[in-house]
Amino acid sequence: MSEKIYDEDINMLVPWFLMASYAYYRLGISIMKDSEFDRIANNLKKNWEEVEHMHKHLITLEMLSTSSGYSIKYTNMIKHATLTYISSLTVRQYNKFQTRAKQ
Repeated sequence: MSEKIYDEDINMLVPWFLMASYAYYRLGISIMKDSEFDRIANNLKKNWEEVEHMHKHLITLEMLSTSSGYSIKYTNMIKHATLTYISSLTVRQYNKFQTRAKQ
C-alpha cells in the first residue's frame, strides 16, 4: 500500500473523509476504494482527540463509527476541493473507483 498524505499528517484525515463523502453521497462518484474510506474513518476515530482541522466540527463520532458521511452539511470549500480533485484525475484513475455507478 502506498503512503498517503493522511498517513503522514493525521489532520489530513478530515478533508479526505469530507471530500470522499461529498463525492460519493452528493455526486455519486467514488474517489477511493471503500476499504480506504473505512481506513480513513477508523484512523480518524482513533485519533479524534489529537486531530485539528477547521472542518472537524462537521464530522461526528457516530459518522466515523458507521463510516458514513451521508448527513454532513458540506461547505463550498469542501465542494470546490472535491471537484478540483476529481478534475485532476486521469481517466484511468477515475474509472478505477467507479464500481458503484455500474450497478
